[in-house]
Amino acid sequence: MNPYFSGLNNPIEKAETPPGAMYCDKEFFETLSDRVFFPNTFWLGHQSDFSPEINVFPVTCMPGSLNEPLILVRGKSGDFSSLLSNVCTHRAARIVSEPSKLKRLICPYHGRRWDLLGQFQFMPGFESALDFPRDCDHLKKHELVNWKGLLLGKFAGQVSDSSLQLLFEIMDFFPLESLKAQAGEPSAEYTIPVNWALYCENYLEGFHIPFVHPGLNEALDIDDYPIESEGKVILQTGMADKNTSCFDLPKEHRDYGKRIGAYYFFLFPGLMLNFYPWGLSVNEVLPNSVSSTVIKYSTYLLPGAAKEGSAGAALDEVEFEDQTIVQKVQDSIGSRYYPGGRYSPKHEKGVYYFHKMLADCFNQ
Repeated sequence: MNPYFSGLNNPIEKAETPPGAMYCDKEFFETLSDRVFFPNTFWLGHQSDFSPEINVFPVTCMPGSLNEPLILVRGKSGDFSSLLSNVCTHRAARIVSEPSKLKRLICPYHGRRWDLLGQFQFMPGFESALDFPRDCDHLKKHELVNWKGLLLGKFAGQVSDSSLQLLFEIMDFFPLESLKAQAGEPSAEYTIPVNWALYCENYLEGFHIPFVHPGLNEALDIDDYPIESEGKVILQTGMADKNTSCFDLPKEHRDYGKRIGAYYFFLFPGLMLNFYPWGLSVNEVLPNSVSSTVIKYSTYLLPGAAKEGSAGAALDEVEFEDQTIVQKVQDSIGSRYYPGGRYSPKHEKGVYYFHKMLADCFNQ
């Protein structure tokens, strides 16, 4: 095990957090792309982000860290069906540069051609080439999860499992297909001078809410704030007070009869899906360097839904409050007098689960 995680060998009641040095270690940061980000699920968007008139979209997985060029393809049925490499298998040119309506994929450099499933079709000037085409001349096809219009990806060759089952089970009742990315709703990109893990840790505990988020504190009951983990998902359930809007849960739902104001899902290593009665807000955590992180923030609404009176009514305000407090931590995390701390067994289970998942990436 990496020495930064030696304090996690105990249950949460005795465990110790990683030392401050981990958040300042440039060499450790450089190992994260291959060990942490590459093997896990990444965000592509919601179907409403993509024009229905177009069938081929260039996307970049985790710009700033992985920077992997991809092509998202809409099938004949109108649903997204394929996720392909956007790198020519001849000389590595970018194949698709802008959303397009295409019948096939053609490299703009030397004319190599594939069908929309990534299968090689033709290459000029290769008539006398031997042992051609080979399997590696096709475009690499990656795993695409299209769950009710929510689009996630995973790179080919990585273990495909049921790591997101908790999300699928809890939110199966929610009409994700009806969500719309609408003009005028919060959609922004922030570059903040903090280590990516500090931002994630702040998200994964409600402990700070009474001290940092006075408005949110009035909407949620922090004394009743369940935290659970399964697979690569950490879920925090926000219980609504009597004046806060809550989900209308079906009788077969496990939480039927409870006043749930928000479901906060964290998909390891850095994707946050926040469900409210009115819709969904997404925070995508994109590390730039050991002390710089981009947060991409977007909002999707249900038709006719209103934010007023909900736990997610003031998302911008909560976001800036979080950024402010996390920067205060970044400013002092490298102190010689911070060897690491302890977890609150009641409030910091989410942070503990996150650290355990991070440690597991270095044990494989």
